[in-house]
Amino acid sequence: MSYQIYESGNYLIIDTYDEVARVVTASAQYAKKNSYYNKTVDGYVITEFGGGEFAITSDDIAANLWTDNASVPLSESEIVDILQNHTGNFKSAGGSSSAFVGATLMKTGQQTSYKTGDDGAFQAGRAVDFFTLENAGPFGTKRFTDELGNQTYSNNIVIDWSTYDSVNGKVLGYYRTLLATDIWSNQIDAGLALSIGTFTSGWRITNHNEFSNVYAMTDNVFSGRFDGLNYTPFNINVGSYIWTSTSRDASFAIAHLLNAFGNFGVILSNKGNTYPSLACRTFTVSGTTLS
Repeated sequence: MSYQIYESGNYLIIDTYDEVARVVTASAQYAKKNSYYNKTVDGYVITEFGGGEFAITSDDIAANLWTDNASVPLSESEIVDILQNHTGNFKSAGGSSSAFVGATLMKTGQQTSYKTGDDGAFQAGRAVDFFTLENAGPFGTKRFTDELGNQTYSNNIVIDWSTYDSVNGKVLGYYRTLLATDIWSNQIDAGLALSIGTFTSGWRITNHNEFSNVYAMTDNVFSGRFDGLNYTPFNINVGSYIWTSTSRDASFAIAHLLNAFGNFGVILSNKGNTYPSLACRTFTVSGTTLS
């Protein structure tokens, strides 16, 4: 008995002669790198982003049981090379150091160019566009879905799959209904107390970066206006600044406000002033189930 590991089209194939275990989901919308491998005490485990694992033991490698698709035995270093080249990333099991690749910044959403060399000309950043991911997650290439992977948003929960950490199974989601106008301290408490559907804890108001992450800098979606959250699925259209949880280091009494209407702007405001806030939560992803 021997086992084969090799690349074929969009898939990394594990052939045990009993069954073919496709490490990447069979749907054509999934890239072949939509998986990762993990070093364990017994060898290696290949994990598909959407769930499912396959173990390759060091004992079987040493016994020359693993071959390529031409039945040529593979050494451990050759198998690691295959895993490095044909899976998305490497997660260290024991907390030891490993190669790290950070995420490229997202596109701003601006599509109109006003001068050669500006944002609209380059459209630099990750994803096909503001609403479409380059590589598929558990629910395809849609950047925004609800917690069930649909786009109905019956609980007003918006999952932003551009933030998906497939190695640790985490993704950021937002509650698209603004919390009622209040002072900063009360907004912090309201975020912590928020309970939506089965997600009864873990909510918070967004920090500066979490808010900016979903602010679209495009005039094409908003009929000539830069109303950065007035797009589906958020559809937030308020003539107001919005509190973030981020304080100004120089003064405990001052925090960051971000403008959701008109020109995107940041101001510093006394925490005793009253504004609404946007809540978010880090969700745990297991296959296609969020908790």
